[in-house]
Amino acid sequence: MSATPSSSNPQHPERRETADAAELVALGAGAAPKPAAIGQLKRVGSWSACSPRERLRAEKALPEESALKALRRGEAAPLLVRVRRWLGRMGSNGGVLPNGGVLAVAALQCAAWLHSERLSIAIAKASGLPAGRRRPDAYSFPGRLIGWLVENGAVITLCNLRGLLPHPEPIPDERADASSTLVQTCGRCARIVARNVAISIVSNMIAETGSVLIHHLASTRLYSKVPYFVKQRRSANPLTLGALADWVRGNGVLQLFGGGLMLGLIESFLPAAAAAEVTNTPFTVGGFLRNFAVFRVVVDVAFYCGHRALHEHPLLYKHIHKRHHEHFTTNLRTNYHFTAPDLFIESAVPVFAGLAVLRKLLGVALSRFEIHLMLTYVAWHESGTHLGKPLPVISMYPPLSILYTPFTDVEATAIEFHEVHHNRRSCNYGITQWIDYLMGSRLLRAGGAGKKSPAA
Repeated sequence: MSATPSSSNPQHPERRETADAAELVALGAGAAPKPAAIGQLKRVGSWSACSPRERLRAEKALPEESALKALRRGEAAPLLVRVRRWLGRMGSNGGVLPNGGVLAVAALQCAAWLHSERLSIAIAKASGLPAGRRRPDAYSFPGRLIGWLVENGAVITLCNLRGLLPHPEPIPDERADASSTLVQTCGRCARIVARNVAISIVSNMIAETGSVLIHHLASTRLYSKVPYFVKQRRSANPLTLGALADWVRGNGVLQLFGGGLMLGLIESFLPAAAAAEVTNTPFTVGGFLRNFAVFRVVVDVAFYCGHRALHEHPLLYKHIHKRHHEHFTTNLRTNYHFTAPDLFIESAVPVFAGLAVLRKLLGVALSRFEIHLMLTYVAWHESGTHLGKPLPVISMYPPLSILYTPFTDVEATAIEFHEVHHNRRSCNYGITQWIDYLMGSRLLRAGGAGKKSPAA
């Protein structure tokens, strides 16, 4: 009895092509190769080793045999094959949607912004507003629902865009190859650090600058008829050359040396176990809601302490915080009118404190997407406090704010609260209102006069 010929036998090249084609089908569909199954096909090398369906797929894939051979030789796959595989993969930097899904959602949101006026009128019409009031009031239930969708939709999309970036890789813990020289080893480490720094800079810019740009779209397209608290004497457009100059002087410095260099170094020297934990910890909605509540409280307390210290100490105010208060009234350009140390105290320190409490004090394992989501929610809220007009697009606890904002005025004064801080400078030190309410430093306007918190 003769043995079944091997697929590597040069007398049977067509069987090798069949195995190649079957493997190419799997790779082209975005599936991971199955060495055991492919190896079995190579060993048997006969049509009987394939089911009829696999045989049909293999026959159809035969014209693409050269692509598989290119893959085996380590050469670049055809562009369409690579794009298809990339679109089907999850974001390597912490995304929860496939890359193609992220791009589709982002495209839908862009289309919604372009037609936001029509969407707003359609929602108002569906809500039964009379013909003369097709634009819903910002704090009516339809207006708050739109604001809730804008806030959460923008933050989740920004987080998924961060997930499209390459995954930061720590410097390997193992010893360098004995054949590598010191210069080669240092060069490899430097390339890893530079790569992680670049990823950190772009990731933070997506969250912070992306939040400002979407707020600008909301303010000018969706809520263009809502007046500012105070008549504006300077441009509110964050895309002007003047805004860019402000950004370079303050935000740009912190993005480069804080959000970029510092975070890049942290990612580079992260222990392997910690890097694996951040990468492999699953994201759950319930866990995020619990962790974000703790994170929000810690961030608010740290912000209040740092911000109040900047106001109470004359030297700190003069040399660090005074520049920010050159804007007596706020608009989105105020987000760029900082010094780098000011941003570090008010932005970086609170979020580091929140993450430290969760991970070190409470021992909570956090996924990369969860960290991105918490940081982006805070960045969105902080940039929104400088909108300068009363819009329902920021809240203290955005995922569940729709459950309480339609029935209370808890968040209705969130933006006015910080506007009054810029007007008066001796009140409203928190980024949210609850600490100032407890400390008696909450102050709101009422017909031009100050109205102290009942707790004062």
